[in-house]
Formats: sequence, C-alpha cells, structure tokens
Amino acid sequence: MNEIDADRFVLQEFRLADGASHDDAARALASTDEAEVPLLTSISDERDVAFVRFIPSHVPPCDDAIDRSTLRGLVSRWQDHRTYRPSVAESSQRQPNGYSLAVTESGLNDGVRRSDGASAAASGSADADQIELLWIGSPVGSHAGLFVLVGRDDRTAEVRHGSWPLPLSEQLGVRIYRSDGRA
Repeated sequence: MNEIDADRFVLQEFRLADGASHDDAARALASTDEAEVPLLTSISDERDVAFVRFIPSHVPPCDDAIDRSTLRGLVSRWQDHRTYRPSVAESSQRQPNGYSLAVTESGLNDGVRRSDGASAAASGSADADQIELLWIGSPVGSHAGLFVLVGRDDRTAEVRHGSWPLPLSEQLGVRIYRSDGRA
C-alpha cells in the first residue's frame, strides 16, 4: 500500500428525498471532480447516504463542504459535514470496487498517531491482499470519535450485510455505510 497525501478527510451525510433516486445522486456526485469514493449507502436505511473525500493540504478549509446545488431536489435533510485528521491514509495501485465506512462520535482518542509499523502489521493478515484502500481518522476539534473507510476487491472478498453487527453498532452509535448498501 502507498501513503496518500491527505491533509484531511471530509464526510458529508444526508438523507435522500422521498422519490429521489440513489442512482441519480450517485451520478451527480460522480460528475464532480470530488468523486474519489462512490456514494455510500447506510446499511440500516437506504435513504441515508454519505459522501467521503480526502482533501490535500493546499485546499483551504472553506472548500470542505460539497456544493449542495449539485444535488438540488434529491436531498431532504443535510447533516453538517465532518472533518477528520488522518491517522492512516493508504491505497494500493488498484481501484477498489467496494467500500465500507464505519463512523462514530463515541470513544475517546488518545491523540497518538499510528506508526507505519501498525499498517505493516495489518498487511500480514489473510484478508490484507483484498484491501485496496484504508483511511482511518479522528475528528478535528474533538477528542471523541472515529472514521474508518475500507476499499476492497469485493469480487474476491465475502463481505455481506450480515457480517456487520448492526444491532450492536446502532446501540453504540456507529453508522455503517457501504458502496453497495442497497439490498
């Protein structure tokens, strides 16, 4: 895996309007220059979606929020965008074809950045050859929370909705999204 030059990750969560097409929203976002990761869908409610970007350090923070006019008429409710400080920002040469995101405002961060040895140790697992992208971050301006985005080759990985502990994650305040989150 190669480290990417990300100064910050930005998460924009929103709810699709009644009758709005997930595919239309995905196409609208894919047409922007910001579409590194496809539109992600909540595994608990397919109308709840998330858009994730990495922002290089030369881009000013005022440009963190997506242009809402891109999705005019498709969104019923916007959440405030959240910014995360990268702890791990690595990707392979191959483009993932499936993404999973877990995000929470729970849990305390100790402020210690992981060393390169941590990601090297993770690459020794049997599943590591299927991971194409790994972004882990902690929220800017808070000591609580976590952001984990994994890009995988889902053609070879057996990843299903049932593999996520949905009832437990909801009780703990963890929101889980997938690029193929619709049933």
